[in-house]
Amino acid sequence: MNINKTVANTAGRLKGSSLFKDSFWSVLGSVIGYGLSLLSGILIAREMGKDVYGEFGMIKQTLNYIAVISTFGLGATCTRYMAMYGKRHKVKTNVIFATLLISSIFSVFLGLLLLAFSRQLADLLESEDLLIPLRITAIILIFNSLFTSCQGLLSGEKQFKKIAIIKSIYGLVMLVSTVGLYKIWGLNGATIGLLVTFMVSSFLCLRNIVKRSLFRNFDSKKILGFSSHLIKFSTPIALQEAVNAIIQWLFIFIVIKLSDYGQLGIYTASAQWLAALSFIPTALRFVALSHLSSSSDDNTHKVILKRLIMISLVTTLTPLVVLIPLSGFISSFYGSTFVGMPVVLCVLCSASVFDSLMMTISQELTAQGRTWVVCNSRLTGQILTLFLTIWLIKMWSVSGALAASVGVLSSSCIIVILLFYFYYRKQSLENK
Repeated sequence: MNINKTVANTAGRLKGSSLFKDSFWSVLGSVIGYGLSLLSGILIAREMGKDVYGEFGMIKQTLNYIAVISTFGLGATCTRYMAMYGKRHKVKTNVIFATLLISSIFSVFLGLLLLAFSRQLADLLESEDLLIPLRITAIILIFNSLFTSCQGLLSGEKQFKKIAIIKSIYGLVMLVSTVGLYKIWGLNGATIGLLVTFMVSSFLCLRNIVKRSLFRNFDSKKILGFSSHLIKFSTPIALQEAVNAIIQWLFIFIVIKLSDYGQLGIYTASAQWLAALSFIPTALRFVALSHLSSSSDDNTHKVILKRLIMISLVTTLTPLVVLIPLSGFISSFYGSTFVGMPVVLCVLCSASVFDSLMMTISQELTAQGRTWVVCNSRLTGQILTLFLTIWLIKMWSVSGALAASVGVLSSSCIIVILLFYFYYRKQSLENK
C-alpha cells in the first residue's frame, strides 16, 4: 500500500510539474520529428549509395553550419529573455521584433554570400554536382534561420506542445519531400525537399507567434535599442557557434580531402544515429534554458538542474546500451556499400552521453550569463579534436569516418570536463 501511495504521489507531482509537462511535449515532438527524419535518411542512403549520400551529407552539413552562424545565437538568447520577462508583453514584443530583424539580416547576408561563391565552393569540394544544391542551400538558410528563431521565441513562451506539433510536421514533410523529389530530380530534388521542409516549418512557427497576439504593443523606437542589447548578449554565443561551425566544416572537409565522399557518407549516416540518441537532451535544451532562466529560488533551481542532468544521462545511456550490440544489424539497412559502419556507429554514438551533459550544463551557464565560459570551453575542445583527427588519418592510416568519430567523442569529453570544472569552481568560491 505504501509503495502504491508513493507511486501515486510521485505521479501526481509530475503531472502538476510544468517542467514535466513541457519536457513531455518537447520530447514527444522530437521523437516523431527525429524518427521520421532518420527514416528519410535511411531511405535516401539506400537509394543514393555512400558516395552520393556523402555529397548530400556535405550539403546538409554546410547548411547546418552556416545556419548556426546566420541565427547569431538568437535561439538561446530570445528563449532566455522571453522567459525572464514573463508577463511584460510590451518588452517581449520588442524581443520578438529584434530577434526576427537580426536573424533576417544575418541570414540574407550569408545566403547572398553563399550564392555568390557557390561555384568556388563546389570547385573546392571537387564536385560539380554540388553547384545547384549549394545555390538552393543559400535560399534554405533564410527559412532555417526564421525557423530556429521562432522556435526560440515559442520556447520562451513555454509553448512546447505547439513546437511538438510543428516538429512532427517537419519530420513528415522531410520524409515525403526529400525521398519523393530525389526520385524525380536526384540530388537537386533532395535539396529542394529540404527547402520545402524549412519553408513549411518556419511558416507554421511564425503563424503560431501571430496567433498568440505576440505582435501587440509594438514600439518601433525601442526595436533598434533592444536589437543592440540582444546582439551584445548573443555575441559570445554567436562566436562559439560560428567557430564551432567553421571547425566542424573543416572537420568534414578534412574527411573528404584525406579520404573520400564514401567515408563522409558513412560518417553522416552514423551521425544521424548520434542525433537520434541525443534527441531527448536536444529537445530539452530550450526547456532547460526557459526554466533555469525563470527560476528565482536557489533551491528550486538546483533541483531543476539535477533533474535535467539525470534525465540526460538516463535517456542517452539506455539507448546506447541497446544500440551497440545491434550496430551491425542497423548498418545492414544502409546497403552493401556502407562497409565499416558498425564500428563508426558505436564510437560516434558513445559521444551522445557526453553531448547530453554538455548541453545541460551549457544551458545552466547561459542562464547565469556566463556565455564566454561556454564559448572558450567548446573552442578549446574542438581545436584539439581537429588536430587529433588529422593525426589519426595521416599517422595511423585510420579511415576518415572512424577518425572523425574518435575526434567527436574526444571533443565531447574535453568540453564536458571544462564546463563542469568552471561551474563547480564558481560554486566553491561562492560557498567560501
